Amino acid sequence: MKPRRTIRLTGALLCGAGLAGCSDTDPSAPPEISYGVSVCADCGMIISDERYATALVVEDDRGRPEALLFDDAGDQIIYERENPTGTVLARWVHDQQTHAWLPAESAWYIRAESLPTPMASGIAAFAHKADAERMAGELNGVVLTFEQLWFAPAPTPGP
Repeated sequence: MKPRRTIRLTGALLCGAGLAGCSDTDPSAPPEISYGVSVCADCGMIISDERYATALVVEDDRGRPEALLFDDAGDQIIYERENPTGTVLARWVHDQQTHAWLPAESAWYIRAESLPTPMASGIAAFAHKADAERMAGELNGVVLTFEQLWFAPAPTPGP
């Protein structure tokens, strides 16, 4: 009987440690994504393409930072528009060229219908405007600032 108690106690301690780790989200650093395992907070798809993965750090109902992961910037924008009362602590995107995390507010974006993104938003982020302009030219897209992309009115559905 003693081995079962040890197993239960060990399991309880590990679960507690895991839960404590979840509450230690640091909004000043990008969260970790387990590609092929982590799931998009908006659509539920598995996140598999680092180039388009984004993250949102919000304040949870207990006032602690919570990371929400997305497979596409378009999904993150939709999520934020559908949940406007949440307190946003940080937004993160990946640079299309280097795949490095960037604060979303400092990135340059392109939107191009011909850009094959996970949820067909056609949105990609860049650390440098020149890189965004180059790819936008190649794909017949437009270059946008964070404000132009994130806070622009949603497209009106056609008839």
